[in-house]
Amino acid sequence: MRRVQRKETQLWLRMLAFIIDIVILRMVLLPVISYGIGFFIKFFDEENRFLEFLKTLNQSDNILISVLVIGFIFILYCIILESSRFQSTIGKLFMRFKVSSLEHERISFTRSLSRNLLKIISILSLIGVGIIDISKKRQGLHDLIARTIVERI
Repeated sequence: MRRVQRKETQLWLRMLAFIIDIVILRMVLLPVISYGIGFFIKFFDEENRFLEFLKTLNQSDNILISVLVIGFIFILYCIILESSRFQSTIGKLFMRFKVSSLEHERISFTRSLSRNLLKIISILSLIGVGIIDISKKRQGLHDLIARTIVERI
C-alpha cells in the first residue's frame, strides 16, 4: 500500500515565524522606546508638558498607545524586510520562507505595504489566515489580494 505524504501545513509554520518576529521586536523595541522617551523628556521637554501628558493617561490608554506604536513598527519592519533582497522577515528566514510575487520575483515596497496592511484584516477576520492551508498556493487573503505568495526556500 502506497503511503500518502501530507503536505506540511504552512499556517502553523507561518504563525511560528510571526511569533519569532514579535519576540525579536519586543526584545529590541521595548528598551529602545523606553530610552527614546527618556531621552526626549530629558532634552526636549523643558516645561515637562510631555511628562504631564503621560501622567494623565490611564492604563487602558497606555496599552492602546503601546499596541499602536508596536503594531506600526512591526508593519514597517515587515514591509522593509519583505521588499528587501532577503524577501523575508527574520522569523520567516528562520522558518525558511520568502515572500514573492506570483511570478516568483521580489516584491516592491508598495506591494509589501499593501500586503502588510491587508494582513491586519486577515488576522482580525481569522478567515483570512485560515485559508492558507486550504488555498492551492498556500495564500492568505492578504496574499490573494496583493498577488503574493509565501514559499519555502
